[in-house]
Amino acid sequence: MQPALFHESLQDALREVIRSAGGSKIVGSKLWPSLPIAQAASKISDCLNPDRRQNFNEMEVMHLLRIGREIECHAAMHYIASTCGYTLPDPVTPAEEVQALQQQFILATKELRAMSQRLEVITARTNLTAVRHG
Repeated sequence: MQPALFHESLQDALREVIRSAGGSKIVGSKLWPSLPIAQAASKISDCLNPDRRQNFNEMEVMHLLRIGREIECHAAMHYIASTCGYTLPDPVTPAEEVQALQQQFILATKELRAMSQRLEVITARTNLTAVRHG
């Protein structure tokens, strides 16, 4: 099924993520593994129905966003970004994240080394000045 180009609400975008992830039974069992499958699926339906009082909590929305990321269905994340005035996010693979962190680590190490050398120079200069005036 073709993903929608526009979503009217977060529930609508989450509905697409859930559908893309295999439906309310599969996703419900991931969100609430302790519940019977039928009850978890019913809870999903209630959360997606604007006429019901049941809503996803913050952690459940985060879990749904992660599920969407895993299956490459970014409808909910795109809805949140566009509604809040952000550019659409660009998903990052774990390998890309590791590479970026390694580069940051290397840069930070170089900066720390430079700071250490600078401290040694300043300390040596201060010690020389104290010896001359002492």
